Amino acid sequence: MPSVGRGQALRTAHLALAAVFERQPELRQSLPHLSLLEKALARHGSKALHRLPEVMVQRSLEQLSIVQRSQNKAVLNTLRVRLLECTDLCTLTPLPYSMSTRSPVPKGMDVQEASHSDFTEAERRWSGGPSTRPQAR
Repeated sequence: MPSVGRGQALRTAHLALAAVFERQPELRQSLPHLSLLEKALARHGSKALHRLPEVMVQRSLEQLSIVQRSQNKAVLNTLRVRLLECTDLCTLTPLPYSMSTRSPVPKGMDVQEASHSDFTEAERRWSGGPSTRPQAR
């Protein structure tokens, strides 16, 4: 029996996560970072892991723990390992700003926490859904 490669293992883990969200759609709202990760994997594959900000990866890991405890999905361990690899790579080998989306914030840029509604709106815009904000006049 041939061994499964890293790419196929990640695809399998992504499909398992997508199935969890399909069975329990309300989890998308209560686990927004993990939901966005699932959508990013669907759209960009393994490249998504390197495009997401480190804080997003860390919060996805926290939310993945919740799913793993409640769902008992061993296949999701592959996703956990890949996310941990991303955080380790970011911590151990920070790249210059031009080479990484998770590198230090450039001078003059202000980064702040966003409210849940702001996050939800950004997620809708990113995934192509309709906006819920009133149009400015």
